[in-house]
Amino acid sequence: MGTLKTTNIQSISGSGTVTLGTSGETFALGTGVTATGFDGLSDVSQWRLNATTNSGSNAVVASNWEEVDYANYERIGSALTQSSGVFTFPSTGKWFILSSFYLITGTGDNSANVKLEYTLNNGGAYTDAHYAATGMSSGTGRGSVVNTVLFDCTDVSNDKVRFSTTSFATGTNLYGETDASYSVVTFMKLGAT
Repeated sequence: MGTLKTTNIQSISGSGTVTLGTSGETFALGTGVTATGFDGLSDVSQWRLNATTNSGSNAVVASNWEEVDYANYERIGSALTQSSGVFTFPSTGKWFILSSFYLITGTGDNSANVKLEYTLNNGGAYTDAHYAATGMSSGTGRGSVVNTVLFDCTDVSNDKVRFSTTSFATGTNLYGETDASYSVVTFMKLGAT
């Protein structure tokens, strides 16, 4: 064991990859050491509902999705893709999913739910990951429900997520607009699987 002291490490050719260590090794920074040059999050994108949907419906939120497009929005890295409400990840890794849905509840709907579901077999079966609920015992109401899930995508062909509504009475719906993010989902890749 020894100490390597240097001010610069480069590949022999002057370009390319320099590998430090092998799989399973950990590098620790000493007290007071600052590391620079790391990019942080590699993939972050937001999706929203561009129109109201799922009125009185207990179903997958299958339509009216768009990637956010307001003037100062800028995706980091790659975005997920979406088809009929099913989101496919651009790469494997640990993903933080934050959703906020704006609900308009119908008269007396005291338990309107939005849930995040996932599949590990390309839609062969879905499992509930998280529920969020709101409602009014009388009259109509408006409010937001929030879901947060940490999802480990190990296979981009098979591991997918979607959102569904349950216990939606007549007049209850998810509110969406194309010019503002009333109902929005943020996908952030935190690291490798």
